[in-house]
Amino acid sequence: MTEALDHSVRHVLLPAYTVADWGGLHENVLFAAKACLHAGLAVTAVARPGQFADALRTAGAAVVEVDWAAWRNTVPQIVDGGPYDVIYTQPFTSRELSLEVSRRTGAPVVAMFHGFNHDYVYMWHDKVEAIGVTAEVLRDFLVDFCRVPAKKITVVPNGIPNERFDAAMPARQEKIADGQLHILLASRLTPDKRSQMDVLRRLAEPLTAAHPDLQVVVDVLGGGPEELRIRSVLDDLEQAFPNVQGQMHGWVDAAVLPEFLKRSYLSITAGRAGLQSMVAGTPTIAAGARGIVGPAWGENRAAAIASNFGDYPIRGGSEWSYDRLFRDLADADRYSSIQEESRRALHDRMQSAIDARVLQVLTGRHHACE
Repeated sequence: MTEALDHSVRHVLLPAYTVADWGGLHENVLFAAKACLHAGLAVTAVARPGQFADALRTAGAAVVEVDWAAWRNTVPQIVDGGPYDVIYTQPFTSRELSLEVSRRTGAPVVAMFHGFNHDYVYMWHDKVEAIGVTAEVLRDFLVDFCRVPAKKITVVPNGIPNERFDAAMPARQEKIADGQLHILLASRLTPDKRSQMDVLRRLAEPLTAAHPDLQVVVDVLGGGPEELRIRSVLDDLEQAFPNVQGQMHGWVDAAVLPEFLKRSYLSITAGRAGLQSMVAGTPTIAAGARGIVGPAWGENRAAAIASNFGDYPIRGGSEWSYDRLFRDLADADRYSSIQEESRRALHDRMQSAIDARVLQVLTGRHHACE
């Protein structure tokens, strides 16, 4: 058994297996690294070469670059870089590496879950001191399906930088004053996000009909194997509706996303981008890997947030229709109230509060089942 966590953590090992160049998991891990560094802890991250590793270095972390297909070759280097007071592991291959480093060094492990995947936790939960999950539905899944003791699990949701809550929220009319109505889609371009295209198709006709004097610009951020398919969808919409224009921007720097959101009339998104959209004051339609949740406002807001905007199983929610959604967006007063309500609903997601919870889990001061 590993050494129990205590309050004298000084050096954190942070292995993070990733596939895409960037995404919500990358941002979550980067914020965790920054929280540790800000608290005066040393952080050694394990990541593949590229944008993510560079971002971790820029934040102040030491980085051991790894070929995840041959991660065992890097374990001796990682062990030599210790000692580590705690290993904060992310899922899958990074979890395998973390348990091996723990076996060799005795360093305790805290495991983090970001998505609806068990990662065989029923085979190894007794080898870690604590488990973090980003949502209550993931905690319930691990307890009910994987038989993980509830006392071992803490909810550590995604956060949004504090300063975003003070940023100006342009009114509906300001967003379209330049003659353009922007619709934003921001996520990995993978098959599990095809529901976003379904929403876009349903909205294209009523939006273009209601605003024949506006250029409807569809901004697609992100990259992945669906790029050609999405480009084809945008081409079809451009052919069907003369005032539609599709723009694929690829992966953009995380610092640029707020500017896209600020000018967007609405967003169709899932995951962490959904939180950012709500805080920015952009009406958000939740559509992810598990399906279309619908508008992330009104009686449907709680279901959208709890499901990670459609990426987790969808619980609750209310009946909604595209007609009602469109009426909400077309009414300036209703649009304004959606903006205010959305930001207010997420005040508990300020990054400073989430950072504090991360540190509590890593130092053993967590309160399970929160």
